[in-house]
Amino acid sequence: MRWIILLFLMSIFSNAQIPELTQHQWNHRLLITFSDVEEASAQQRFFEQQKSRFEKNIEGLKERKLLLYVVFPNRYTQLNPENPKDAKWIAQQDLYKFVNKKDAVMGIQLIGLDGGTKLNRADWVELTDIFQRIDAMPMRQAEMKNDQKH
Repeated sequence: MRWIILLFLMSIFSNAQIPELTQHQWNHRLLITFSDVEEASAQQRFFEQQKSRFEKNIEGLKERKLLLYVVFPNRYTQLNPENPKDAKWIAQQDLYKFVNKKDAVMGIQLIGLDGGTKLNRADWVELTDIFQRIDAMPMRQAEMKNDQKH
């Protein structure tokens, strides 16, 4: 019986290996974009592209409790819709290794409120598509119904 419970808990907390991600469980959905570029100027261009997409959709991101992580092999940053200009870089390699398990050149992952991976692609997906995917999730449906009541 203990083994069944342990396996169940391990499956629920599959993304719990990285503290940066687990702090958001049940509070935020995460959109993680990553690229294998090593050169600082190329990283900056990729970051600016992601930030630009993010800033154009601030209200939709807030409404869906969505945070954006931009991850490179040697560092990452988190963009919060409450303050998108306040992005601090953190030197670390573990997060990149965790999100890029397939050795892709670039990719995107969507992590749900429950900590489970909802999307894992090796190319960019438009935010409107991400929003549609999120809006179809049972927890998001419940949030929208609750918002309509208030």
